[in-house]
Amino acid sequence: MELSVFSPTSHPQGLADCADTAIRIGATRLWQGSSPLVDPLQQFAFLAGRGRSMPWGIAVSLMPLLPAYQAASAARSLALLTGQDGLLDARRLTQLRR
Repeated sequence: MELSVFSPTSHPQGLADCADTAIRIGATRLWQGSSPLVDPLQQFAFLAGRGRSMPWGIAVSLMPLLPAYQAASAARSLALLTGQDGLLDARRLTQLRR
């Protein structure tokens, strides 16, 4: 069984604490929702810069409000910077549907 953690806060220290907890309990993914105050991709980049890199997900996204190229570029950049394969989730989702 895989365990994911959803961060209820966008405050930097609260998010870092949540990531620490997710890593400590062996969670496979850290989820964050979008906020008009702080972009979730920037939050995950913040965590990666502090040495907390793990698979991540955005539960509710405001990305449809961005130009498509900007949204795709930001997501792919974060995937590359954190050592994650941005295409992995799409392949995994296809396997789970079978």
